[in-house]
Amino acid sequence: MKKGQQWVMQEGPYILLDDIHTGIGYLSHAARDVSSETVNFMIRVGKGLVYLCITPRLAEKLHLREIGDTSIQNDKSVTVSIDHKDTTTGISASERAHTIKACVQPEVKPDDFQRPGHIFPIISKDILMLDRAGVAEAAVLTASYFSSEPCAYACEILDNTGRIADKKTINEIKKKYGLPLITFSELISMQYEETNWLKVVNKKSVGNAHECWMYTVRNTLENRDCTLYIKKDMIKPEHIIFYQACEVGDILGTSQCSCEFHFADYYHQLCLHEIDALVVESKKESINTKEVAETVKNQMKTLVKKLAVENELQIANS
Repeated sequence: MKKGQQWVMQEGPYILLDDIHTGIGYLSHAARDVSSETVNFMIRVGKGLVYLCITPRLAEKLHLREIGDTSIQNDKSVTVSIDHKDTTTGISASERAHTIKACVQPEVKPDDFQRPGHIFPIISKDILMLDRAGVAEAAVLTASYFSSEPCAYACEILDNTGRIADKKTINEIKKKYGLPLITFSELISMQYEETNWLKVVNKKSVGNAHECWMYTVRNTLENRDCTLYIKKDMIKPEHIIFYQACEVGDILGTSQCSCEFHFADYYHQLCLHEIDALVVESKKESINTKEVAETVKNQMKTLVKKLAVENELQIANS
C-alpha cells in the first residue's frame, strides 16, 4: 500500500491543508464514494463552497471549459457550475451528491447536466502538484489512490464567524471527528517520490570487445540526459558509481583538478568488475532540492537493478 493510500483509505472525508500559499483547509473525499451524508457533513462542518475537482480529461469529456481570464495566474481553474438533469433545485445534499456521483460514471455525457447549477467544477493541472499546488491538484492526487478516474469533491473550512478557519480551528475539527490531515507539502513530496522521472532513450554496445551496454537515460524532471554503463554479464548490481563529468580531466586529459578518479579510471574499474555500474552526469547545477536529487538517484539505482534482471534473462536464453 502506498503512503498516500494509508492516509486516505477510510470511509469518510479527510482534510487537505494548504500549508504553502493560503493556509486554507478543505474537507475532501473521492467522488466515487460520495454520499448525501458526507456532502451534508461538508456543508455543516466545512461551511464553504462545494467543489468538484476534475482532471482535464474529464473536463473535456463533459465539455466543461475554464471561465474567467485564463491569462491571470490563479490557484483554481473554475468552470460553469452544474446540476444533474434529474435533480429539482439541485441544492440539497442528496441532489448535490447525485450530481457528483453522475460525473464519474463511465457512460456520462455532457448533456446529462444543467448549467449553471450548485456544484462548482475546478480543473486540475496535468501533472498535479508539480505544476500547481492548488486544491484541485491536491484533491485529484489523493483521489487517484481510489480510482483510475481520479475525481474528488472538496469544501473550504470556515470558522463559526464565517471567516477562513485558522490552523487551530482546523486541528480542532480534525481531532473532534477523527479525520486524517494531509498537507500540500506532503503531497508534493509524495508525488516527487512516486513519479518515475527516468526514461531510457537509447542503448548501444560499446567497448573494444563490445563488453558493455551504454544507455542514454533522460531525466525528465530536470530535462537533461545522463549516460549509464553496465557490463553485459552484470546480474547483481551492488556497487554503483555516480560520476560528474570533469572537462579538465576527461576531455583535456590533465590532472589539474580535484577529482580522485576520471571517466577512464571508472570505466577501467567497470571492465574489471570492480564496480557494477557507472552513471555519468553533467556538472549542470540542479534546480531542485537535495531531497528531489536523492529521489532521482534512488530511481537510477532501481533502473540499474531492472536492467540487471534483463541482462540475466538474456544470458540465460543465449
